[in-house]
Amino acid sequence: MILWPWLSRWQLWMRCLPPYLAGVRAPLFCLSDYHFMPSFYSIGFFGAPNFGDELLCSTVVGFLQETRSPTDLFVMTRSAKATAGYTELEVEYVEGWAPGPEYIRHLRKHLHASRSDLTLIGGGGLISDHYTWQGAICYFTDVCWGILMGRRHAFIGLGVVGLRRWWLKPLVRFVCRQAASTYVRDEHSAAQFHQLAPKAQVEVGPDLASLASLPPPIPCDEESPYVLVNFREKPPINEAGLRSLIETLIARIGRVVLLPAEPSDLSYYHHIVEQLSPSIREAVEIAEMGTLESAIGLIDGAQAVVAERLHVNVVAAQRQKPLLVMEYEDKVGAYMQSVGTGYLSCSLQDISSAHAESLLQLERPDWSNNLAGLRQQARDVLDRTLESALAAPRPGLGARAMAALHLMWLLPLITIRGSLILIKRAIFGRGAIGRKKR
Repeated sequence: MILWPWLSRWQLWMRCLPPYLAGVRAPLFCLSDYHFMPSFYSIGFFGAPNFGDELLCSTVVGFLQETRSPTDLFVMTRSAKATAGYTELEVEYVEGWAPGPEYIRHLRKHLHASRSDLTLIGGGGLISDHYTWQGAICYFTDVCWGILMGRRHAFIGLGVVGLRRWWLKPLVRFVCRQAASTYVRDEHSAAQFHQLAPKAQVEVGPDLASLASLPPPIPCDEESPYVLVNFREKPPINEAGLRSLIETLIARIGRVVLLPAEPSDLSYYHHIVEQLSPSIREAVEIAEMGTLESAIGLIDGAQAVVAERLHVNVVAAQRQKPLLVMEYEDKVGAYMQSVGTGYLSCSLQDISSAHAESLLQLERPDWSNNLAGLRQQARDVLDRTLESALAAPRPGLGARAMAALHLMWLLPLITIRGSLILIKRAIFGRGAIGRKKR
């Protein structure tokens, strides 16, 4: 793999040859691909499992397998069983999130994966400490191992919210400034990323889920029609308005299916359903956390969709469902505006039964052209990001030394935090210290 950066540049030179030399270019380019196929390590919020992040994981893995034929493909996950069961992907899983004890237990596997030719961080809003300080530690510890070993990394489909904790900023700035290439999902993320890495070359493209290879669509359930509803506990939602919306949908359609995006949603869904009248409660079904394909199937079967989570909205838009979007962050509205018009939107506090009436009067939208454009744009940007990263020079001695310095405080932090978790688990049981809700 030492020759890979030179081969990657050579491949780019081959592409610049004029058309009349295509007979020379093609066999040489294919030969280099055959002998020097790269390895990849994908890092993200995988293993919760979370509908959106597992969809992104599946999208990245599918794209790499389709376009790069990697020699090795690693995926970091909180739980290999959870990710494999939910996405049904056949890859090599690297289990354990820092700063948990599982990370220490699987450290050798993390080090092995960090030697990959390119580490990919994303997609999703990973640069943020809004919900927990542990995110930067989780995603960037292995990146530091990779830099120490002279390996490149790139950000793909990244959302950047920003950081409030001053002590995390040196680590995040270092990793951002060392990135070989960066692809963010919106202009706001680009501006935030430039605050961390002013000289970085950042390219803006659609959300990575625009590239998702969804299973064949399932026809709507005409015998027992339903409206699919998805929401989350935080940020807070107007519960009275949500209940009135559900009641109106049941009165008009007959059934509502609540789709959890991650296991932590289930308890809140039960809380909402318990506040409904018994007759209404019988017409509400809380879907189980099955597989990614089964969740998409529930979206397929719905007459209409009410969704808060970004990637539930993304899939509903790709299936061109009558859609009520609950905008809890700017990223949701930004994506839907790129899709087109013909959907309804409201804030979390404005939700009411009136929105149910309006939703059921919507005609099925036709966003085919815009969706195809977003898909092609995401594909082009991701392809350029990977090409640029693979052709970039390896980290120098200064960057490797700085990575070692960061690891000198990260490893004690991970050890102490992991030990505390083990102690509390021994006293109070597993789950005594959990990751804060996202």
